[in-house]
Amino acid sequence: MSPATSNHVHIELKAEDPECKVCGGLSREIKYGVNACTACASFFQRRIKRKENLLCAKESNCVINTKTRSDCLACRLQKCFKMGMTNAPVVISPELSLNSSLENLLRLFCADKGRKMKSLGAKIERHKSAMRRAILEGFLNPESRNAVIKHFSERMTTCQMLSLRVQVVRLYAFDINVFHKDGCKTITLPKKILRCLKSDEIENLRKNNIIRRDEVQTEPEQAAEVPQQEAHSRRTRSTHNDALFYLLLSTIREFHEVMKKKKK
Repeated sequence: MSPATSNHVHIELKAEDPECKVCGGLSREIKYGVNACTACASFFQRRIKRKENLLCAKESNCVINTKTRSDCLACRLQKCFKMGMTNAPVVISPELSLNSSLENLLRLFCADKGRKMKSLGAKIERHKSAMRRAILEGFLNPESRNAVIKHFSERMTTCQMLSLRVQVVRLYAFDINVFHKDGCKTITLPKKILRCLKSDEIENLRKNNIIRRDEVQTEPEQAAEVPQQEAHSRRTRSTHNDALFYLLLSTIREFHEVMKKKKK
């Protein structure tokens, strides 16, 4: 089902440049740290596992493209490293992760409107800022003046909104300047958002006055709440059971009285 006919959007990270950095072929995602096609990514993975010493039959300056990439394995692997391919875990900052998600939303918006993302021009950053502010508040207003927010107001699922909201909060904890630039105000976050954050991120949010200081409980307070809640739950169940027991006794007495009257 295409994005234009779907009721909900599918959010995924996509590469900014669709061209493979190694051979120039079509690249649909970032693999091993760079934009790479499936063929070059598979080649790099195999060579890293085998740990072979490859040698070029010429002068180690072979041209690598979609037609010649299989001619010289040594030069192809050398170009993989030169373009920045690595098998080390890639750490994605909150800003980069959220930026990719928002740009993908803009691509879907343009696709639904039959336009290209480049047609937005300088408005891209303004759209991102407006979307971050709306996502932080947890509500995409269907009557918003921003066309992108209005477009996705009824297409965003609860799960997708939660994921994006966590990303936005992490970005603001990471960079307070973006929070002020977007014109956001101190808010109260639901517990399901706070549970997804690390302790240092929550501390940054409190320190930078992004969330209220009394909003987050300390660990001892949270630990003390658990037995109190359990005790209250037990008392409630006990009271409910007692009420049922007395109701049963009352019903039995009434039944005996009715039976006595019938015998008389």
